[in-house]
Amino acid sequence: MKAKIIGILVCIMLMTTILTTAQNLKDITAKDESDEIKQISSYDVEAPVWEVGYKWTYKIYRIIVNYQYPDLGFYMDLKIDNFPLEVTKVTEDFYELTFDSSCNGFSWFFVDLGDGPINISFELISPTIEGTIILDKTSMGIKEVHPTISGEFDVEITEQPYIELPFKLHKKVHVTINLDIIFDNPNQPIVKFPFNLSECWGLPSENFTLFCTIESPLFENIDNANRKIINPILTILNETIDGPMISRLLEFSNILKDILPIIDVCYILTEYLDRECVFKTQGSELPNICCLSKDWITVTAGTFECYNISIFSMFGINIANIYYNTTLGAIVKVIGNLEDILPSVSNIHIELISYDL
Repeated sequence: MKAKIIGILVCIMLMTTILTTAQNLKDITAKDESDEIKQISSYDVEAPVWEVGYKWTYKIYRIIVNYQYPDLGFYMDLKIDNFPLEVTKVTEDFYELTFDSSCNGFSWFFVDLGDGPINISFELISPTIEGTIILDKTSMGIKEVHPTISGEFDVEITEQPYIELPFKLHKKVHVTINLDIIFDNPNQPIVKFPFNLSECWGLPSENFTLFCTIESPLFENIDNANRKIINPILTILNETIDGPMISRLLEFSNILKDILPIIDVCYILTEYLDRECVFKTQGSELPNICCLSKDWITVTAGTFECYNISIFSMFGINIANIYYNTTLGAIVKVIGNLEDILPSVSNIHIELISYDL
């Protein structure tokens, strides 16, 4: 009996050892399989992790924005020698970046309120540009942009349908432009995070709301003169003199009363052009953005090994390149033509000139 009991205990001990070994092997196998799955599903480049105080400064050699519709158009050729982006706030979901710089360039604005084209050109005489950008931490997509451009502009009204003049209206004025651009969802940036080397992706269209106000002491002076002097006189003349010239001038004067002294672009779009302030970017579902290689890129800030994100036209031609460095967690250089994926943005050339991490 004693021998049988000892034999049973030995068998139990052997079985326990075998089961434990098998369980360990099972755990090791499962762990190895998990590691293998993790390795397969990992990305070469994850979204960067930023902290308050991180700063990157860029030189914008050139950026051209050309937005045109039959009754509304906008063109801007902009240059900024020193454009700093600094992380000033980090929340659970978003990064907030601030910028403050000066710029120069040329712009024109076209609108037809129903009476004929109004063309206004602007030369930017080193105005300041400052504001904030809010980015989604997971995708690095833009949620909101709030820039303010303020300074002296050389303004010329090259065409207007209301009164024939032997000269063009030309004056240097101080203007402040407040912009608020809000996306319905954080938009997918051109550099999609996370991504792998040799991966391609498209750029889906996004909805965004644009708010814009334009202020100037000149607008206040025009509004005061129009309300107190010009509009009352034109109203009396229109009641006593029946003529198309007076009625057109009175119509223009009434429009000025309605839109001045602070021009609300969204109000003009909805009230005069029957447009909404919600716009849609023209994305591309085709995988025409690809990370095909890693290249060494030299800019003013230094020499960096970067992921080369190439942008291709619908005909397969490489039209632009974005170079991203993982150590800096930022873009080092952008050069090319983005019209195929961002129709309003044509030529662009931006380089990193300094950083502070």
